[in-house]
Amino acid sequence: MCSCRKNDAVDCDGASFASIFPSTLPATTREFSIRSAALQELPSGSLIHLRSLQKLDLSDNSIRRLPERLLDGVEDSIETLVVTDNLLGDHLNPVFSWPQLRGLKRLRKLDVSGNWLKSLEAGFVEGCEQLKELLLSRNDLEEVPSAALNGPRALKTIALDNNKISELAK
Repeated sequence: MCSCRKNDAVDCDGASFASIFPSTLPATTREFSIRSAALQELPSGSLIHLRSLQKLDLSDNSIRRLPERLLDGVEDSIETLVVTDNLLGDHLNPVFSWPQLRGLKRLRKLDVSGNWLKSLEAGFVEGCEQLKELLLSRNDLEEVPSAALNGPRALKTIALDNNKISELAK
């Protein structure tokens, strides 16, 4: 069961959406949280009508891949994307790559902690000019190639704790 909170926030935490995704969210939704909802996949274009969406939290699900057109319609509004504790870096997807991240000009925070990520695609955050926080904690990263971080000039914080990184290249 989902509930609407103040400030156009929709909370579907704990609701069971294993095979369906809520599609009747108010168009004015600014924050959408669907944590611990047993999600395994997300339909492409499912957020297209949420043109004011600023924060999306998909944490604690079983998502293995993010569809290429998931953020269609919200590219110009999304500021915070949290996809912690999913399966984005399982043995089927050892390199984290999601082309739709590129060019999210208003994105300020990206959290993909706890996803078993083993590697990052070069330039995966290119075009994210406002990105300030990149949280990559609790993954299986052995290194972070400098080319992977090409793009964001506003970057202030990179969290890499609880990975397999022994040293950072200059």
